[in-house]
Amino acid sequence: MTESASGKRENVSVNKAVRQGFLWNLLNFLISQGAGIAIFLLLSRAVTPTIYGVFAIAATIVDLFGFQGRWAAMDALIQRRDYSQRALSTAFFSLMGVVVALVVISIACAGLMADAFGEASLSHVLPALAITLLFTPPIIIMDALIMRNLQFRASAIRSIVGTLFGGAAGLAVAFSPAVEWALVAQRLVTSVVTLVVMFAFTRWIPQWTFDTASVGGFLRRSLQLWATSILSSLQTSVVHAAVGFRAGVEALGLVIVARRFENLLHGPVTTPIQALWVPVLSVLRSDMGESWRLFLRLSQLTALVALPAFVGLSLVAHELVVLLLDARYHDADDILVVIALHGLFIPVGYFANLVFTGLDRSDLSLKFSLIGVICYIPAIWLASAYGAVAALWVSFVASGALGLVATFVQIRMFQGRYLEFAKALAPGYSGIAAMASAVLALKHFLPIENSILTLVISMAVGAVVYGAWLILFHRSQLMEAWRFFFKFAGRRRTQRGGVVAGQRVRLRCASGAERLMCSRLAERRGAVAAGNKGRTTWRSLGSRPWPRPFTAGSWRGRKSRPIWRNRTHAG
Repeated sequence: MTESASGKRENVSVNKAVRQGFLWNLLNFLISQGAGIAIFLLLSRAVTPTIYGVFAIAATIVDLFGFQGRWAAMDALIQRRDYSQRALSTAFFSLMGVVVALVVISIACAGLMADAFGEASLSHVLPALAITLLFTPPIIIMDALIMRNLQFRASAIRSIVGTLFGGAAGLAVAFSPAVEWALVAQRLVTSVVTLVVMFAFTRWIPQWTFDTASVGGFLRRSLQLWATSILSSLQTSVVHAAVGFRAGVEALGLVIVARRFENLLHGPVTTPIQALWVPVLSVLRSDMGESWRLFLRLSQLTALVALPAFVGLSLVAHELVVLLLDARYHDADDILVVIALHGLFIPVGYFANLVFTGLDRSDLSLKFSLIGVICYIPAIWLASAYGAVAALWVSFVASGALGLVATFVQIRMFQGRYLEFAKALAPGYSGIAAMASAVLALKHFLPIENSILTLVISMAVGAVVYGAWLILFHRSQLMEAWRFFFKFAGRRRTQRGGVVAGQRVRLRCASGAERLMCSRLAERRGAVAAGNKGRTTWRSLGSRPWPRPFTAGSWRGRKSRPIWRNRTHAG
């Protein structure tokens, strides 16, 4: 149970949240991502690679604070679990003060940035884009209010509406004389619409109250999470800055356009899982058995879904670029191949920082990020002198190695087994190996000059081979992942806040050993027995919190047979 800003307490079903998160993000993909594809392709007809490159430089600077800071501050609010009006208003005003200072600095430094990159238009684009930071503080607060109960429906609706209105504004400007402002207009309108939609869901407005005692702790925690997030995502920013500075703004524009194809896949593939790690692990981290089960199954599900999507994108990159983009962007096909291959490491490292944050070990996330910065910044800077493709290959190797090491550390933290993790990911990786072999063999032995026909046949062959491989050789793992999606956590509800005095907690104890476990649990929670013979009822004498439904694996061995039915009723 959680406490809302209005003082109400609401039940949170992790099982329901996992299903709804996936389904709503799938709907988000079908609508907002589908519309995003059409908007992107139409914009590419009017916007040149140079305009994309200038916007990318400005967005890289602004998003360091707008995008990364937004998620860091929201995670700090969620982990603090204080949704009182005073706490939320304090967070809002403190964040607004930081944002105003950042906007002033961005405007003052715009001319220097334009001189450094040799693009005069950057002196106008950067200040205009920095204005969107002013919408970030209220969005952060409302996002935390929505995500505290894992309400992915509101997030999906916000994304859909923002994409549609922002895209319409961008297209209207793109096919006008002010084409260089099209991407800025799209970002600005998206921010405004997002704020309006979130207010419609939360009805939250700040009050004139401020808690000076808590603001320091909140900002320190936000700064720590922000620094960790910045360092973890700095690799992409370093690639963009290095390519833009050493290879030119036009080359950077090609990289940005190629990344749009990658981002279109992240919406339905990684976003549903990405949004679950911090809030769900924050609930489950007291039970390492359940946390390991979540980590294992979500990683397996990620491999089954993400690997064929991103490897498939790399296999048909040339055909997509030729068919969908203007001739000015045809050099982006090799760039898209390397970017898509980064998806090979999504199941092993892509969510590493979120997992550390959910386990309240942001210190480890920060250490891994610092190691990565020290290693890859010089390498990417040197490789960018040979072009964007070389810089991206170095990024691929560096991110993959760091992700593997972080995953090994997390398996030890969960007290899991490496072999069990490898078996969970084996279906996805062996399936894409078969898929890639079939598609590459088809292109080599049966070359087809028609790009549309090549694209359709490659996609069909890849899908059939991947699906057949899973059904023939990994049917049990596939069904296990399917059951996890629909029956996560055994359809049980988590309790946050504990059992109140006088309530009864019913435990099913199938053996003498399990009855002893139940007795120990009840004694630690200040309860007395009120039954026997397998099904035992305990009456709570205090208000100490009971953990989520525990398993036998929490006490002995690695079994995970549930022994607590988690049913409470008034005494």
